Amino acid sequence: MEKKISENFVILDGDKVRIERGPQIVRHACSHENLKDDVTAAHYHLGTRDALGRLIDPEAALKKLHERARLDPGRAKEFIAAAAVVERAWKRDTQIGVPSVKIGDEMHCADWDEVQTKWVWKIYQRQQVDVTEAGVPVLRYIQVGSAPTKDAAIKDAKKFVKGAA
Repeated sequence: MEKKISENFVILDGDKVRIERGPQIVRHACSHENLKDDVTAAHYHLGTRDALGRLIDPEAALKKLHERARLDPGRAKEFIAAAAVVERAWKRDTQIGVPSVKIGDEMHCADWDEVQTKWVWKIYQRQQVDVTEAGVPVLRYIQVGSAPTKDAAIKDAKKFVKGAA
């Protein structure tokens, strides 16, 4: 019923439920200061996503990318391509109702270095989140809980295993 993949990853019930050790999500004010690499991980910056999948101030990101393209003509194509990626993501998010995070709002980041909080064991269950136009279920692993230890996470995860008491 349970299969250890690594020290930090266990699957249960044929991979319908997973537990893995990882960082907790912490909240920060979305500010230029907090987007610096020495405060949050390098991948948190204007135009990328926070830990909840929300674009970080796409409007400011587009302004910055277009300005950089204007100031550095030799790399203009690179900046314009990056801006197109941000624009497509922002348009898609707007269409499906996913809000973005603006400077001044609260953003969420993974605490990879355990600065604010210790890592935990996260419990994920494979769930249907959508259906394609062809009628094929779209499955994703959705976090359904967490625990401070592996044993506690396995015990809690068994609640999500089909037929468990």
